[in-house]
Amino acid sequence: EDGGAGAGAATKKRRVGGGGEAADDSLKALRPSAVWKAHAQCLSGLEWLDQDVASQNHLVSASWDHSIKTWDVERQDCVATVNGSKVNTCLTYARDAKLLVTGHPDGALRLWDPRRGDEDTSARSSGSLTT
Repeated sequence: EDGGAGAGAATKKRRVGGGGEAADDSLKALRPSAVWKAHAQCLSGLEWLDQDVASQNHLVSASWDHSIKTWDVERQDCVATVNGSKVNTCLTYARDAKLLVTGHPDGALRLWDPRRGDEDTSARSSGSLTT
């Protein structure tokens, strides 16, 4: 016997980095089909808008730079920007209500109507609503 360095060594996968993942030489590196300079600071959320809200394929992004932007995916262009007064820490799209909801460090949830392009209402984490 050769102590395990024979046939088994030929099929052994090589290690990449310190995480213990094995590399597969048959995998190809993926490249993005588009890269957009979206915001001045990091992104905190991305959501697709429904077709009945936006006539095209639109993506919405929120950022720590206080802005929410709507993107036309086909044109790869920003079609609307709403600037809020606080950092956006998260974003979701309420499909039934057709509203965007953002979360903020001050504990408030803000509702945005993408059809109007402005803040609809604001709710504190305690549950009280203000308009």
